[in-house]
Amino acid sequence: MDTLYPVHDLDPILKVYPDTNNDFSPERILSDTTLTFLKGDELPRLLNVGTTYWGKLNLKAEEKLIGWTLHFEDKMIDSPAWTKSNGTVDVYGYVDKELIFHQKTGAEYSKEEKAYKGNWIMNAITLDSLPVKKVVEIIIKVKGNAMGYPAYFNLTAEARINPITTSLINTIVVSIFFYLVLRSSYCYIIYCSISTYGNLFFFGSVFGWSSVR
Repeated sequence: MDTLYPVHDLDPILKVYPDTNNDFSPERILSDTTLTFLKGDELPRLLNVGTTYWGKLNLKAEEKLIGWTLHFEDKMIDSPAWTKSNGTVDVYGYVDKELIFHQKTGAEYSKEEKAYKGNWIMNAITLDSLPVKKVVEIIIKVKGNAMGYPAYFNLTAEARINPITTSLINTIVVSIFFYLVLRSSYCYIIYCSISTYGNLFFFGSVFGWSSVR
């Protein structure tokens, strides 16, 4: 992963395994090469309600991913916020077939169980702990929520913008805005002054005024 780019679309490298009988395990997804899978960037808009899905992909960080997160983006814009979100998401990381982390997210896990402390509706895990220059096999177990919302992936790796950087950007934007407003106001005042003087000069010429007072 190149950290020069703040967002990486991971669906093209994601393999998705429907688990209709709920009998898969992280170890099986990790090692069983005979399982059939769907490509992450070819999934239907809505997956099947009530079906558990597993995902698998490899990540390799060239440097520490401090502040980076793995996001499951909900693209349904019509539903009320409280009905959305995956129910539970379990993300396992393996290096050389050894488990190095297990993180949880989703609306039906408590805040205390989640490593990512952002908005509760956001499905995300932190990537700070990924080792450098090692291939990490990521195994994901996703379930829809109890409100009948189906599981989803829409997977991206994203860098969190530093609050100082955000503040600086906001300051620059506001400064530019006020500069443009003041500049427009100044130009308008000059325009009005010129127009007023021109009108007085015109009427002075018509009525024979010797000077404009």
